Amino acid sequence: MKIAVAQAVQIIAPYMLAVSGPLVLSATQFVLSVVLVHLMSPKDFGTFSFLMVTSQFLMSFSGAFLCAPLPVVMARAGKTSDAATVDCLFGVNIIIGLLVFIVLTALSAALGIEILPAALFGGFASLTMLRWFGRAYVYAIGLPQRATLSDIVSGVVLGVGIGLIAWQGNASPLFAYGFLMLSAAGGLLAFGPRHLAVQLRLPRLKELSRYGTVWKEHSSWSLLGLVTTEATGNAHAYFVTLISGAVAFAALAASALLIRPAIILMNALGEFERPRLARLVAQQRWSDVDRTLSLFRFILMSGWFATLGLGVIVAYFAPSLLFSKDYDLLYVQKAFALWLAIMGLRLVRTPESILLQAAGQFRVLAFSSVYSSVISIILVVVMVWVVGPLYSMVGVLAGEAIFTLAVWRVARAWRWKGRQASPHVQLP
Repeated sequence: MKIAVAQAVQIIAPYMLAVSGPLVLSATQFVLSVVLVHLMSPKDFGTFSFLMVTSQFLMSFSGAFLCAPLPVVMARAGKTSDAATVDCLFGVNIIIGLLVFIVLTALSAALGIEILPAALFGGFASLTMLRWFGRAYVYAIGLPQRATLSDIVSGVVLGVGIGLIAWQGNASPLFAYGFLMLSAAGGLLAFGPRHLAVQLRLPRLKELSRYGTVWKEHSSWSLLGLVTTEATGNAHAYFVTLISGAVAFAALAASALLIRPAIILMNALGEFERPRLARLVAQQRWSDVDRTLSLFRFILMSGWFATLGLGVIVAYFAPSLLFSKDYDLLYVQKAFALWLAIMGLRLVRTPESILLQAAGQFRVLAFSSVYSSVISIILVVVMVWVVGPLYSMVGVLAGEAIFTLAVWRVARAWRWKGRQASPHVQLP
């Protein structure tokens, strides 16, 4: 009995470490959203939510360009990984971070936010991108505890800011975006001076030239996958805001708070499992790959059922905990049901998606989402125009279903071929 318990603890402990940091950070971001949904007008909260979705999308560019290829490159190279190529990725990250600052500052200002809070939000997005690549790197070199520390520090700093906002009852963009930027800066500093010296130094042109190979083999396909996946899963955010306005999107964004636990789990475990699966695939340890995927899926679906239970309690029995009187409760409940279905599909396919990323199969993964993105966009636009913003999520649901089936098909084919030949065999 003691041996079984010890084995169970040994299996679960790494997952607990991987989840604990993102849980703290996401919990504080969740509380921030709850505070803002009560203190801000629906229009201002809709603007805030749209900016957050956009920043997450732009941050995903870092994942496509850098974070996703990083563990593949390092796993294939083993202990003699090319340090110059890694330095190149750090340099590209600096450049992307500067571009994100410019884009998000301009977008915030275009949405009516004053220049100072707009620049603070741009700084938050830029520093978060730098921190996100830092997390991917420490995971790849086998130091997940540093990623956890970075998340916790970032969450604690933001928690202090939330307390001040709630105490003063002032949810102005200056305070909200300012504390978001401070939290990102705190999380970046938590990596330590030695890591920062590597990550924040200016790149040299000779180092940047190495990125061409990474782009050709991995990042170009990863970027295509990012764009089509974003179009599949978040088309409603852009079209509802553009067609119906920020107020209409505010209700959908508010209802999405109910599925936040499942999102936290999916993102945290995906970042944790990608480098581990990359090592297993590189070593052709297929039985370990199968066990990892099974446990991965079990934990994700357990999280979905937990999210279901918590969401039902809040949406049907204690809605005032999250939502002000400005929101139609029946509308929120319907949106929650659609979010649950969408999230269920995402969680079911996530293990296979992460496996294909870990194996460097960005091309086949990208093409898996091309058709689903087209269908999702078309249905979202039609639904917004014909029956309103709420049912735009039906288009997202249809796209997610097609994407999930496609990922399962290509992942199954790749795993079969991988056992027959090289672990890095490319599918047609």
